[in-house]
Amino acid sequence: MPAEYTPASFDPLSTEQIANTICETFERQPLVSMTHEIPRFEGSGLYALYYRGVSVDLYLPLASLQIPVYAGQALSSNSATGERVRERYPLHSRLKQHRLSIMEGGLPIAEFRFRALLLPD
Repeated sequence: MPAEYTPASFDPLSTEQIANTICETFERQPLVSMTHEIPRFEGSGLYALYYRGVSVDLYLPLASLQIPVYAGQALSSNSATGERVRERYPLHSRLKQHRLSIMEGGLPIAEFRFRALLLPD
């Protein structure tokens, strides 16, 4: 045994540990196709959009990686004021908006996926 020894320190409630837990849980969520209307669900949380196609040159380098083309959050309260937003479905609404803008932008919706995780604000 070494002359000096200090056990490792672990704080399960540290910001770093909580962030790691959230990231690991988020990354275990399935990639969901955006081809069809996204079923409605309540709540706020995190989401990321991924490209899995061959048609859009800009996104092609990311197609085989686990790197999102966009990541965001949807809150049930206004982050500036803390006031509750009237929307009961903030995460679903954000994903629906992204789906619509992808299609309106002329991008192939079948080549996009999302991952989402419900979280309290």
